[in-house]
Amino acid sequence: MLKTVLLILLIGYATTLVVFTHLPVEDVPDTGASDKLLHFGAYAVLGLLAAANLRVRRMPSVTQGLLLWASLAVFGAFDEMTQALVERSPELLDWSADIVGAAAGILAVSLLPWPAVKPSAATDR
Repeated sequence: MLKTVLLILLIGYATTLVVFTHLPVEDVPDTGASDKLLHFGAYAVLGLLAAANLRVRRMPSVTQGLLLWASLAVFGAFDEMTQALVERSPELLDWSADIVGAAAGILAVSLLPWPAVKPSAATDR
C-alpha cells in the first residue's frame, strides 16, 4: 500500500510541477519568495518523493542514488528547456537550483532514519 501511495504522490507531484512551470508568467501567483528558492524547494520535494519511492522498493546504493539524481537533473533540464515553448525563459540558474534541491531531497531520505519507509516495512499485500 505504501509503495502505491508514494508512487501516486510522485507522479502527481511531477505532473503538477511541469504544469505550473509551463503556465504563462502572468498566471503564476507572486509568492514574494526568491525564484531560485522556489526552484530549490520544488525539486527538493521531487527528490524526496523519488528517493522515498526507491527506498521502499530496495535499500538504494550510492550508485542508484547518483543515477536517481542524474535522472532528476535531466527531468529538470527538459522542464527548463520546454518553457521556451510557452514564452517563458529557461535559465541555467533555475536548473542549478533544481539539481541542488533534488540532491537535498535525495540526501534527506538517505541520511535520516525513516523507519516507515524501510524496504522490509513497505511490502504491498
